[in-house]
Amino acid sequence: MKYKYFYCDYGEGHQIPSERAVPAEKAELLQSMRRVLYREDNFFGIVNDQDQCLQFMVKEDGLVSIDIPVMENGFYIGSKKKLAALDDCFALVQEMEDLVDFDDLLPEESFEANERIQPEPQRPWWKLW
Repeated sequence: MKYKYFYCDYGEGHQIPSERAVPAEKAELLQSMRRVLYREDNFFGIVNDQDQCLQFMVKEDGLVSIDIPVMENGFYIGSKKKLAALDDCFALVQEMEDLVDFDDLLPEESFEANERIQPEPQRPWWKLW
């Protein structure tokens, strides 16, 4: 299975924006994660074939915040979140099945609800307002 990834490395000043995520196999994801997740606030995101996102952000204490946004009927309803050691993040990606549902990667009790937020509709390029 091919995934897509995006990241921001504040230390090196490099990024791949989420709207231009790059296709990659699991081995490349792990290699890129190792290059990016070394500094506080750096983040790395993985998108699967179901357009689900798995995000990692380095916190000030060296732990990594794992975040999986949860959508329901086109609405963002919250995220599954967990703090983990960097090696645990690598293991999570390494052990992902090819047909994995990102919602299944973290337990239900890790869910933090938010208000239902519907994504802003995309305007056609010709509408300027």
